[in-house]
Amino acid sequence: MAKSDDWFRNDRWSAAEERAFFSRLRRQVGHIRKGQIARVKAALLEATRDPRRIRAAIALLKRILHLWPIESELALCRWQLARCHLLLEDVDAALDQFELALAQERKLPRYLTGAWADFAQLVVSRKLREHYGDVRRLLAEREKFFIFPADRFVAHACLSMIAWENGYKAIARDEAEKALAEVERPHENKGVVVGHEVLVEQLRRIAR
Repeated sequence: MAKSDDWFRNDRWSAAEERAFFSRLRRQVGHIRKGQIARVKAALLEATRDPRRIRAAIALLKRILHLWPIESELALCRWQLARCHLLLEDVDAALDQFELALAQERKLPRYLTGAWADFAQLVVSRKLREHYGDVRRLLAEREKFFIFPADRFVAHACLSMIAWENGYKAIARDEAEKALAEVERPHENKGVVVGHEVLVEQLRRIAR
């Protein structure tokens, strides 16, 4: 038996699916309900990594921000937009959305997202030196919120890579050791390394 929310909890987006989705969406009551449904749909389309559906996700997220803005989800929408633009290799657009997401979080710190980590890793991985200072300031702002090993790992890893690129080898080694310590914590490091295998190897070389 089909669930009542199957009409939007899927990653389909043909012309017929699009018409059916917006037909059902128009019948929903309240901008909060509409905005939340559209954001869920956008996330599922983003997850496909298919350029056509990612562009549809971007259009949906922009529609949310224009028609059904929800205070608690503004930063989340901006973060999703940044991720979508990155998947399309539009780094400048992604950086713009990260900036807007982080500005919204500073305005309403009750509603924090993971945008900080994606922004920091983008800057480090692409060696966007003009944003190194932004990353250092951001990580200093957020330090008190890093309660999970994965968060501390990303923060120390990014600081290490920035210091290494700037020629501060001693600082880079110290931050690398702190990042690797999070990986090696017994019973706490599950999932920390997943997706960061190359970065871990870079940190080990720096820490030698």
